[in-house]
Amino acid sequence: MNNPFYEAHTLKNRIHYSLIAMLVLAYPTFALLVKGTNSLIFFALVLLGIIAYFTPKTRAISREEKLVASVFFLFFAVSVLSWLLNGMHDHGFKELGRHIRLALVIFVIYLLVRSPIDQKWFWIAITIGAISTGLYSIWHLMSYGIESRVGGATNPIIFGDETLILAFISLAAAGYFAKKSKWLLFIPLIAFLLGLTASFLSQTRGAWIAIPALVLILAVYVFQKTTVKQKLAIGLTTAVMLGITVIGIGMQSNASQRIEEAILEAKNYLAGERGTSVGTRLEQWVGAWDIFKANPILGAGTGSFQEEARIRVELGQLHPS
Repeated sequence: MNNPFYEAHTLKNRIHYSLIAMLVLAYPTFALLVKGTNSLIFFALVLLGIIAYFTPKTRAISREEKLVASVFFLFFAVSVLSWLLNGMHDHGFKELGRHIRLALVIFVIYLLVRSPIDQKWFWIAITIGAISTGLYSIWHLMSYGIESRVGGATNPIIFGDETLILAFISLAAAGYFAKKSKWLLFIPLIAFLLGLTASFLSQTRGAWIAIPALVLILAVYVFQKTTVKQKLAIGLTTAVMLGITVIGIGMQSNASQRIEEAILEAKNYLAGERGTSVGTRLEQWVGAWDIFKANPILGAGTGSFQEEARIRVELGQLHPS
């Protein structure tokens, strides 16, 4: 891919381009495996984005790119407005500190649009992230046993969610690697398998529920972007890999036990037993839906869920767990 930003042939531009590429390359792996680097790399990209905003434009921002950026800004704007209109309490202010990151993502989008790096860095970053987290999870299993959930630099829930996403994006990278060489296809396939391994070893059951939806999204992407031969290859590979994964789960007693427990607890919840792990989560969904119905436009206020849930517990509408 020709990059006009890079081809300006100035040392400053080359350093800038290389720095962005290195940050993108490092982010998936370091954010999940090295504590503190998530925020460090993110804010470095934000800072570069702010700098890019005040440099001469290389091309206009497209309508689609503006739409993506506006979604992030709209979420933050609604969060601020809800906080202002619902009491401006301290807990909500702390939540805004997390939500502001969504607004700052706009600068990262702007940076990558204004200073576009070669797409290879994105695909390499994703596959390295999936492979490295998978290998780390296997090491964790061998070191601490199956009873210890893998969490990396975060916690098992976030780790399981994000490694699952890395796994499926790695499959989407198959098209890029196939164009370079058919022998390179093994890279995204190994990344997919190891990313799934990391997610399953985190024992995050909530992430696994998303697999059917992710398969559907991948199928839509494949059938829109690839040739017939590529569709068959990716489709068969996905089926084989998912089959191997299902067999692996079946052989892994702890994971299969957690799935069985989740099914049993869901049935018990329907029968009236709400104090289990799955029951508590279902109660949170019920509570969230009730809060939404009572405040459908701007919500009950940023960071107000716990207080609203407490009120419903006292009224006997939700289980205290």
